[in-house]
Amino acid sequence: MRKHLFVAFLACVVAILAGCEKPQPYYIGQRTKMYKAVISLSPGTSEFAAGGGIPLMGRTKSCDWPANVLKIPVYGDVKPDYEALMRIKPDLIIFDADLYSTEEVAKLKTVGADVFSVKSNTVDGYVKELQEMASMLAIETDMISVINRVEQAKRKAVALTEGSKISAVVVMPDPSGRHYVCGTQSFTADVVRSSGLEIKGPDTAKFEAISPEWLATADPDVIVVAGKTADFLADTRFKNLKAVKSLKMFGIEPSLLLRRGYRVDVAINQCSNSLQKVKGRN
Repeated sequence: MRKHLFVAFLACVVAILAGCEKPQPYYIGQRTKMYKAVISLSPGTSEFAAGGGIPLMGRTKSCDWPANVLKIPVYGDVKPDYEALMRIKPDLIIFDADLYSTEEVAKLKTVGADVFSVKSNTVDGYVKELQEMASMLAIETDMISVINRVEQAKRKAVALTEGSKISAVVVMPDPSGRHYVCGTQSFTADVVRSSGLEIKGPDTAKFEAISPEWLATADPDVIVVAGKTADFLADTRFKNLKAVKSLKMFGIEPSLLLRRGYRVDVAINQCSNSLQKVKGRN
Protein backbone atom coordinates (compact mmCIF):
# COMPACT_ATOMS: atom_id res chain seq x y z
CA MET A 1 0.00 0.00 0.00
CA ARG A 2 2.78 2.40 0.93
CA LYS A 3 4.48 1.69 -2.39
CA HIS A 4 1.29 2.54 -4.30
CA LEU A 5 0.85 5.74 -2.29
CA PHE A 6 4.45 6.75 -2.99
CA VAL A 7 4.01 6.16 -6.74
CA ALA A 8 0.82 8.20 -6.69
CA PHE A 9 2.64 10.97 -4.82
CA LEU A 10 5.43 11.03 -7.41
CA ALA A 11 2.86 11.20 -10.22
CA CYS A 12 1.26 14.23 -8.59
CA VAL A 13 4.63 15.95 -8.20
CA VAL A 14 5.48 15.34 -11.87
CA ALA A 15 2.08 16.68 -12.93
CA ILE A 16 2.52 19.83 -10.82
CA LEU A 17 6.03 20.46 -12.14
CA ALA A 18 4.88 19.88 -15.72
CA GLY A 19 2.15 22.46 -15.20
CA CYS A 20 4.75 24.99 -14.08
CA GLU A 21 6.90 24.58 -17.15
CA LYS A 22 6.79 27.21 -19.88
CA PRO A 23 4.45 26.04 -22.69
CA GLN A 24 6.19 24.88 -25.85
CA PRO A 25 5.79 27.76 -28.31
CA TYR A 26 5.73 25.63 -31.43
CA TYR A 27 3.12 23.02 -30.56
CA ILE A 28 0.53 22.84 -33.32
CA GLY A 29 -2.27 20.75 -31.87
CA GLN A 30 -3.58 17.27 -31.26
CA ARG A 31 -2.63 14.65 -33.81
CA THR A 32 -5.53 12.76 -35.25
CA LYS A 33 -3.34 10.31 -37.17
CA MET A 34 0.10 8.78 -36.74
CA TYR A 35 2.13 8.38 -39.91
CA LYS A 36 4.42 5.37 -40.01
CA ALA A 37 5.08 5.00 -43.74
CA VAL A 38 6.43 8.28 -45.13
CA ILE A 39 7.69 8.98 -48.64
CA SER A 40 9.60 12.16 -49.50
CA LEU A 41 9.59 13.28 -53.12
CA SER A 42 11.93 16.27 -52.90
CA PRO A 43 15.47 16.75 -51.57
CA GLY A 44 14.45 19.49 -49.13
CA THR A 45 11.70 17.49 -47.43
CA SER A 46 13.98 14.46 -47.31
CA GLU A 47 16.56 16.60 -45.49
CA PHE A 48 14.01 17.68 -42.93
CA ALA A 49 12.57 14.21 -42.35
CA ALA A 50 15.98 12.53 -42.09
CA GLY A 51 17.39 15.36 -39.95
CA GLY A 52 14.37 15.13 -37.67
CA GLY A 53 14.76 11.39 -37.22
CA ILE A 54 11.77 10.31 -39.35
CA PRO A 55 12.42 6.87 -40.93
CA LEU A 56 11.58 7.43 -44.58
CA MET A 57 10.54 4.43 -46.64
CA GLY A 58 11.22 6.15 -49.95
CA ARG A 59 12.85 9.10 -51.69
CA THR A 60 13.74 10.44 -55.12
CA LYS A 61 17.02 9.92 -56.90
CA SER A 62 17.95 13.56 -56.18
CA CYS A 63 17.56 13.20 -52.40
CA ASP A 64 21.19 12.98 -51.27
CA TRP A 65 21.51 14.62 -47.83
CA PRO A 66 22.17 13.55 -45.14
CA ALA A 67 24.23 10.58 -46.27
CA ASN A 68 21.96 8.02 -44.62
CA VAL A 69 19.13 8.81 -47.08
CA LEU A 70 21.19 7.22 -49.86
CA LYS A 71 20.29 3.82 -48.37
CA ILE A 72 16.57 4.49 -48.74
CA PRO A 73 14.76 2.98 -51.78
CA VAL A 74 14.12 5.31 -54.73
CA TYR A 75 10.53 5.84 -55.91
CA GLY A 76 11.06 8.70 -58.32
CA ASP A 77 13.53 10.44 -60.58
CA VAL A 78 12.28 13.33 -62.71
CA LYS A 79 8.76 12.00 -62.08
CA PRO A 80 7.44 9.77 -59.29
CA ASP A 81 6.96 6.07 -59.91
CA TYR A 82 3.20 6.09 -59.30
CA GLU A 83 2.76 2.35 -59.79
CA ALA A 84 5.47 1.54 -57.25
CA LEU A 85 3.97 4.01 -54.78
CA MET A 86 0.59 2.31 -55.08
CA ARG A 87 2.19 -1.05 -54.35
CA ILE A 88 3.89 0.03 -51.12
CA LYS A 89 0.88 2.08 -49.88
CA PRO A 90 2.54 4.94 -47.93
CA ASP A 91 0.61 6.83 -45.24
CA LEU A 92 2.04 10.24 -46.14
CA ILE A 93 3.85 11.80 -49.11
CA ILE A 94 5.78 15.03 -48.53
CA PHE A 95 7.29 17.19 -51.26
CA ASP A 96 8.32 20.66 -52.43
CA ALA A 97 5.41 22.24 -54.30
CA ASP A 98 7.73 23.95 -56.81
CA LEU A 99 8.71 20.58 -58.22
CA TYR A 100 5.21 19.32 -59.04
CA SER A 101 2.39 20.61 -61.21
CA THR A 102 -1.25 20.68 -60.11
CA GLU A 103 -1.89 17.63 -62.30
CA GLU A 104 1.00 15.71 -60.74
CA VAL A 105 -0.21 16.51 -57.22
CA ALA A 106 -3.68 15.26 -58.16
CA LYS A 107 -2.13 12.06 -59.43
CA LEU A 108 -0.15 11.65 -56.20
CA LYS A 109 -3.40 11.81 -54.24
CA THR A 110 -4.70 8.78 -56.16
CA VAL A 111 -1.97 6.70 -54.52
CA GLY A 112 -4.14 6.68 -51.41
CA ALA A 113 -1.76 8.55 -49.09
CA ASP A 114 -2.18 11.93 -47.44
CA VAL A 115 0.02 14.59 -49.05
CA PHE A 116 1.83 17.58 -47.56
CA SER A 117 3.55 20.19 -49.72
CA VAL A 118 6.08 22.81 -48.68
CA LYS A 119 5.59 25.98 -50.69
CA SER A 120 6.35 29.15 -48.72
CA ASN A 121 8.72 31.63 -50.36
CA THR A 122 9.85 33.22 -47.10
CA VAL A 123 11.98 31.80 -44.31
CA ASP A 124 9.34 32.71 -41.71
CA GLY A 125 6.59 31.07 -43.77
CA TYR A 126 8.71 27.98 -44.26
CA VAL A 127 9.27 27.72 -40.51
CA LYS A 128 5.49 27.68 -39.99
CA GLU A 129 5.15 24.88 -42.55
CA LEU A 130 7.85 22.92 -40.77
CA GLN A 131 5.97 23.37 -37.51
CA GLU A 132 2.91 21.83 -39.11
CA MET A 133 4.90 18.98 -40.62
CA ALA A 134 6.68 18.39 -37.31
CA SER A 135 3.34 18.09 -35.55
CA MET A 136 2.10 15.60 -38.14
CA LEU A 137 5.25 13.51 -37.70
CA ALA A 138 5.46 13.84 -33.90
CA ILE A 139 8.86 15.56 -33.90
CA GLU A 140 7.94 18.90 -32.31
CA THR A 141 11.02 18.84 -30.07
CA ASP A 142 13.34 18.54 -33.07
CA MET A 143 11.43 21.35 -34.75
CA ILE A 144 12.05 23.70 -31.81
CA SER A 145 15.77 23.10 -32.24
CA VAL A 146 15.61 23.85 -35.99
CA ILE A 147 13.60 27.05 -35.45
CA ASN A 148 15.99 28.28 -32.76
CA ARG A 149 18.96 27.76 -35.07
CA VAL A 150 17.27 29.68 -37.89
CA GLU A 151 16.31 32.56 -35.61
CA GLN A 152 19.82 32.73 -34.15
CA ALA A 153 21.34 32.81 -37.64
CA LYS A 154 19.02 35.64 -38.67
CA ARG A 155 19.75 37.69 -35.53
CA LYS A 156 23.48 37.27 -35.96
CA ALA A 157 23.35 38.32 -39.62
CA VAL A 158 21.21 41.39 -38.87
CA ALA A 159 23.60 42.47 -36.10
CA LEU A 160 26.58 42.24 -38.46
CA THR A 161 24.94 44.32 -41.21
CA GLU A 162 22.83 46.73 -39.15
CA GLY A 163 22.62 50.10 -40.88
CA SER A 164 24.24 48.79 -44.09
CA LYS A 165 22.56 48.80 -47.48
CA ILE A 166 24.39 46.28 -49.61
CA SER A 167 22.72 45.21 -52.83
CA ALA A 168 23.19 41.75 -54.26
CA VAL A 169 22.03 39.46 -57.02
CA VAL A 170 21.98 35.68 -56.76
CA VAL A 171 23.26 34.12 -59.98
CA MET A 172 23.05 30.55 -61.18
CA PRO A 173 25.77 30.33 -63.85
CA ASP A 174 25.44 28.17 -66.91
CA PRO A 175 28.35 26.97 -69.07
CA SER A 176 26.41 27.97 -72.18
CA GLY A 177 26.50 31.61 -71.07
CA ARG A 178 22.75 31.69 -70.42
CA HIS A 179 22.91 32.69 -66.77
CA TYR A 180 19.97 32.89 -64.39
CA VAL A 181 19.19 35.40 -61.65
CA CYS A 182 17.10 34.67 -58.60
CA GLY A 183 13.68 36.38 -58.47
CA THR A 184 13.16 38.67 -55.48
CA GLN A 185 10.01 36.82 -54.39
CA SER A 186 11.68 33.40 -54.15
CA PHE A 187 12.65 31.37 -51.10
CA THR A 188 16.32 31.54 -52.08
CA ALA A 189 16.11 35.33 -52.24
CA ASP A 190 14.67 35.44 -48.73
CA VAL A 191 17.43 33.19 -47.39
CA VAL A 192 20.05 35.57 -48.80
CA ARG A 193 18.00 38.57 -47.64
CA SER A 194 18.03 37.09 -44.16
CA SER A 195 21.83 37.23 -44.23
CA GLY A 196 21.65 41.03 -44.47
CA LEU A 197 21.69 41.72 -48.20
CA GLU A 198 19.18 43.67 -50.31
CA ILE A 199 18.22 41.50 -53.26
CA LYS A 200 17.98 42.79 -56.81
CA GLY A 201 16.33 40.70 -59.48
CA PRO A 202 13.17 40.00 -61.43
CA ASP A 203 9.93 40.41 -59.46
CA THR A 204 9.18 36.67 -59.58
CA ALA A 205 9.47 33.59 -57.35
CA LYS A 206 11.93 31.69 -59.55
CA PHE A 207 15.25 31.99 -61.36
CA GLU A 208 14.98 33.88 -64.63
CA ALA A 209 17.32 33.99 -67.62
CA ILE A 210 18.92 37.44 -67.80
CA SER A 211 20.94 39.37 -70.34
CA PRO A 212 24.37 40.91 -69.75
CA GLU A 213 22.69 44.30 -70.22
CA TRP A 214 20.29 43.65 -67.34
CA LEU A 215 23.10 42.70 -65.00
CA ALA A 216 25.18 45.71 -66.07
CA THR A 217 22.25 47.99 -65.24
CA ALA A 218 21.66 46.33 -61.88
CA ASP A 219 25.43 46.45 -61.10
CA PRO A 220 25.06 45.07 -57.56
CA ASP A 221 27.51 45.60 -54.72
CA VAL A 222 27.85 41.84 -54.20
CA ILE A 223 27.25 38.81 -56.39
CA VAL A 224 26.18 35.55 -54.75
CA VAL A 225 26.78 32.52 -56.94
CA ALA A 226 24.81 29.31 -56.57
CA GLY A 227 27.88 27.21 -57.22
CA LYS A 228 31.47 28.26 -57.90
CA THR A 229 32.40 31.89 -58.58
CA ALA A 230 34.88 30.68 -61.22
CA ASP A 231 31.96 29.48 -63.34
CA PHE A 232 30.62 33.03 -63.45
CA LEU A 233 33.99 34.78 -63.76
CA ALA A 234 34.74 32.69 -66.84
CA ASP A 235 32.21 34.84 -68.71
CA THR A 236 34.22 37.93 -69.63
CA ARG A 237 31.09 39.90 -70.52
CA PHE A 238 30.77 40.76 -66.83
CA LYS A 239 34.34 41.87 -66.18
CA ASN A 240 33.34 45.53 -65.77
CA LEU A 241 30.81 44.93 -63.01
CA LYS A 242 31.98 46.59 -59.79
CA ALA A 243 31.44 43.38 -57.81
CA VAL A 244 33.65 41.51 -60.30
CA LYS A 245 36.36 44.18 -60.33
CA SER A 246 36.56 44.21 -56.54
CA LEU A 247 35.95 40.45 -56.22
CA LYS A 248 33.01 41.07 -53.93
CA MET A 249 31.59 37.70 -54.79
CA PHE A 250 31.12 34.42 -53.04
CA GLY A 251 29.72 31.01 -53.91
CA ILE A 252 27.37 28.78 -51.94
CA GLU A 253 26.80 25.09 -52.60
CA PRO A 254 23.60 24.90 -54.70
CA SER A 255 22.03 22.10 -52.68
CA LEU A 256 22.42 24.25 -49.57
CA LEU A 257 21.27 27.54 -51.05
CA LEU A 258 18.38 26.37 -53.24
CA ARG A 259 16.59 23.83 -51.07
CA ARG A 260 13.82 24.34 -48.55
CA GLY A 261 15.57 21.91 -46.26
CA TYR A 262 16.94 21.14 -42.82
CA ARG A 263 19.97 23.40 -43.30
CA VAL A 264 18.40 26.84 -43.77
CA ASP A 265 20.33 28.17 -40.78
CA VAL A 266 23.58 26.89 -42.31
CA ALA A 267 22.79 28.67 -45.59
CA ILE A 268 22.09 31.96 -43.77
CA ASN A 269 25.27 31.63 -41.70
CA GLN A 270 27.40 30.85 -44.74
CA CYS A 271 25.99 33.82 -46.65
CA SER A 272 26.53 36.11 -43.65
CA ASN A 273 30.07 34.89 -42.96
CA SER A 274 31.03 35.09 -46.63
CA LEU A 275 29.63 38.61 -46.83
CA GLN A 276 31.82 39.72 -43.94
CA LYS A 277 34.88 38.33 -45.73
CA VAL A 278 34.24 40.16 -49.00
CA LYS A 279 33.04 43.48 -47.57
CA GLY A 280 36.56 44.78 -47.06
CA ARG A 281 37.78 44.07 -50.59
CA ASN A 282 38.51 47.03 -52.84
